Amino acid sequence: MVALFLVDDYVSAELRHWCFLDAWTGCMSWRSEAHKQIVLATDASSYKYGAVVLRGTDGIPPQTLCDYFGAVEKPIHLKEAEAVHNCLLSFESKLKHHRVDVLVDKQVVLHGLQLNIDTRKIEDRLSLLDKKTDQSNSAKRKRLAASLADFLSNLPTPLTLCSCSPEDIRKFLVWKDEFGKTKIHTASCLYIGSSDSRVNCACPLRLAAGTVEGVINLLCRIFEDHGFGRFWDSMTMQGYPVCSQIVKEYLTRIREEQAKANVLPKQAKPIFMSKLRPIARYIDMQLARSDITSRERYVLLRDQAWFKLQFFAGDRAGDLSILLSQQISKRFV
Repeated sequence: MVALFLVDDYVSAELRHWCFLDAWTGCMSWRSEAHKQIVLATDASSYKYGAVVLRGTDGIPPQTLCDYFGAVEKPIHLKEAEAVHNCLLSFESKLKHHRVDVLVDKQVVLHGLQLNIDTRKIEDRLSLLDKKTDQSNSAKRKRLAASLADFLSNLPTPLTLCSCSPEDIRKFLVWKDEFGKTKIHTASCLYIGSSDSRVNCACPLRLAAGTVEGVINLLCRIFEDHGFGRFWDSMTMQGYPVCSQIVKEYLTRIREEQAKANVLPKQAKPIFMSKLRPIARYIDMQLARSDITSRERYVLLRDQAWFKLQFFAGDRAGDLSILLSQQISKRFV
């Protein structure tokens, strides 16, 4: 009877490594159990490192070596660790089968060498986070890609991602701009500088410059996923249309237009106690009504909990939309 067992990749790789023993007829060389002590001192600066064998046995005389680091900038404790690694490799033939005491002037290097780092656990965690990020970004890209495909197919001359040009991308951005909620006041408008988009004027509603930049970045990812590269050749009209100069200029002009209209990035408005008290009193007054309906009671209780949690937690109101019931340990009354 043959039993089958499911093993992971690490165990499988280990088993394959030792398969040579089934047909091997040789023998392993005997390793000496006598460890001899060598004292190695290392040091590193911002551009150079060095080492010296302070004391050794078996006739190993004091030796020194030094070398320069590469052009990559690193913290000094990483350079200290790299100096130890390079020096051990340089003295490999002399240090083999010896016990080595390494002297360094940075305790963080010794602490790092003594850490028991579970690289598999770290990789699994990073893989999980990357997967969540990819799922979120992938959903946004799919929606935008579908919107772009619909726009291109409904042009007077239907196009696809492979046949569109930078000018078509700019037209798509203008079309998306029509669904914005930011009021762009003209210089002659009486409400110029106002952040309220509900004011009664004929000025258009547009996408905020930051939103336009986000759309362009998502378009970049969409074209990269389809293998268009990172460059646009204006001579042959081939490549990566989102990377063209006219698309970059479009974003610059949007920013300039909104800067002239005194459009400021929106920020969450804080709720202070002076505002919370009147709101709470009004909600309590409405809840005390004798003719209140179940629907109205639900809405008022929901708003009351929302405002009080927002105030006492100190979070932005948008953060409360992802609050879980398990996270609420105390009810504010």
